[in-house]
Amino acid sequence: MLKNKIFQISVLVSFLTGMQAVGQEKKWNIDPSHSGISFTAEYMSVTDVQGKFTKFNGTAITEGTTFNGTEVSVTIQAGSIDTDNDKRDGHLRSEDFLHTEKYPEITFKSLAFSQEHGDDYQIKGELTMRGITKTEVFDVEYKGKVDMGQEERAGFVLTGTINRFDYGVDWSKNFSKGLVVGEEIKIKCDVLLVSEE
Repeated sequence: MLKNKIFQISVLVSFLTGMQAVGQEKKWNIDPSHSGISFTAEYMSVTDVQGKFTKFNGTAITEGTTFNGTEVSVTIQAGSIDTDNDKRDGHLRSEDFLHTEKYPEITFKSLAFSQEHGDDYQIKGELTMRGITKTEVFDVEYKGKVDMGQEERAGFVLTGTINRFDYGVDWSKNFSKGLVVGEEIKIKCDVLLVSEE
């Protein structure tokens, strides 16, 4: 009888401990030295121009053992835009484009992070640029996780497209084929998350 009660208590403790682990919240930070935020814009309808942001930070909050429902927050320093051309970068920082003096930060806060199938996820969130906030949806590929002892590392690749006109980045100049700089901007983010102890 006593052994049976001890067994039942042990099972109950194990169950509650397991439930606590499943619901345990974990914070992750973006590792900027192993992550990148880049973009591609069409130029004169015949080629693409690539660029990146070199200064950014972000966090992710997960609950349980999967990334379903992860809360993501990212802040980008708009003035860190870099297209490997000083004159062009100066123009992109100006009022014609990002107006970084007035709007120094670009932010993203997730509203939903859901697993579609396998390692493919989708993130929906609020992107704010030039003081304008819009809801955007991006595809996310989960690259895997590595246990480093006291910390874990997880990799993701985010891709998607935004319309710069939606955010007041509407400088335009026409030529025979249309706009010098296309409206659609392709986004690619390679992200390495590092868990806090």
